[in-house]
Amino acid sequence: MSKKKKQMKRTADNRKFIFWAVGIVALIAIVFTVKGIYGSRPGGSPGGSPQTPAVAQLEGNVQVLYMKVSAAGYSPNYLAVKQGVPVKIITDSTQDAGCVRGFVAPDLGINQALNVGKDEINFTPTKSGQIAFTCQMRMSTGTIEVS
Repeated sequence: MSKKKKQMKRTADNRKFIFWAVGIVALIAIVFTVKGIYGSRPGGSPGGSPQTPAVAQLEGNVQVLYMKVSAAGYSPNYLAVKQGVPVKIITDSTQDAGCVRGFVAPDLGINQALNVGKDEINFTPTKSGQIAFTCQMRMSTGTIEVS
């Protein structure tokens, strides 16, 4: 093959590589943009798709919810309760949960460290609306919908 043909082939190969590299970078940018838009809403699941709230079950005169706590966050992180009825959230925290082993809900006056294993968060919501909760570093979040 002549020197000129080799150079033309190399140029064509470089263009193909650049085309595919730009395409992959654009695809990654789209995925992160969509995940950021849908993954940060109240009730957003780690995969970015919306979820319905976990509805508290009445046990006697207390609304009870169960929540797993791990390094991935709170699951579920979107809860539904009734106003004026006591609430008990029973948590199950893993050893690796880090700062997520804390439950902070300023509107409820709660700033509670959670033990590894089972723990309880108790409160009675007095107003309807959305109440935000976070870990102690505000990295993992959730919402309590009070109706």
